[in-house]
Amino acid sequence: MRIIDANLNRAREALRVVEEVFRLGISDREASTEIKQLRHGLAAVAKELGQTALLGARDSASDVGRELVVKNQKHAYAGMPDIAAANMKRAQEALRVLAETSRLAAPALAPRFEKMRFEVYEIERMRLPRLARGSRLESVLLYSLVTSAISPMPLPKMVAMLVEGGVDAIQLREKTMPDGAFARLAEKIRDICRKRGALFIVNDRVDIAAAVGADGVHLGQEDLPPADARRVLGESGMVGISTRSPVMALKALRDGADYIAIGPVFESRVAPNKDAVGVQAAGRATKSIGAPVFAIGGISASRLPLVLESGCRRVAVCTALLWARDPAAEAAKFKRILKANLRGIPRE
Repeated sequence: MRIIDANLNRAREALRVVEEVFRLGISDREASTEIKQLRHGLAAVAKELGQTALLGARDSASDVGRELVVKNQKHAYAGMPDIAAANMKRAQEALRVLAETSRLAAPALAPRFEKMRFEVYEIERMRLPRLARGSRLESVLLYSLVTSAISPMPLPKMVAMLVEGGVDAIQLREKTMPDGAFARLAEKIRDICRKRGALFIVNDRVDIAAAVGADGVHLGQEDLPPADARRVLGESGMVGISTRSPVMALKALRDGADYIAIGPVFESRVAPNKDAVGVQAAGRATKSIGAPVFAIGGISASRLPLVLESGCRRVAVCTALLWARDPAAEAAKFKRILKANLRGIPRE
């Protein structure tokens, strides 16, 4: 009973850490709910065993493990995914101990502990890659679409200026460029983004995104489903989806998208045939779904405060940056306003 008490506590504590990473770290409602249900399952088992019996078996003061120190053990984490991964392992180990020792103290519980252990394995398989992708997206506030069709200078030079100014992610959009030229251009822009720490996303072309090692791909409603794109890109590849409403955004998220673009929120020169959906739609999507949402379409620095007032935190911009007199300075202006909004500083 002492072993069972210790490992019930260990498993519940580990799962709580993982739950908070998904819930508060990347706002993944489905994952945090799934893990919460597992914790409640362990709480129900503890209740069946009897809190009096468990507490009666507890003897923390004389636990010899309190004084054990593993040499060279490192406790530094590189980020939230590492914290979640470590605690997934703790939960799995504790559940294995519970399954084995409960065969002596409460045999009927052993199959339940085994079932929970395999549920944690499945959560680890399904959720940790998405957590890693979500963690990389969490700091992205300013996303820029670039295309040679409207850029006043060669795209590599333009991209270098944009990321120098503070753009967090670049999407290369080339609808008519031959595949070979597209791939060579993508490689140049990928290298610029990597050097400056920006994400590099390819529009539509999953094959080229995979071939050049892009960070991800952005898809429209008529393109490959997210699950198919992920099979080509691998689990580390990000998938973004264009949407026009909170309902479409939620469906895209459930289908496996890592982030959402919603718009155009204003009339857009890049998408002149699409009616504006308004900033409120983007704001509602931001508030209602657990993934990064980027308002897109016709957003200028002067319109940015109106977008932020709707509840949006992130924007995707094209002509306002590409056609600026100084693209780097304009990107820095956008980024300054976006960061001030996060900190609650009055907008310019």
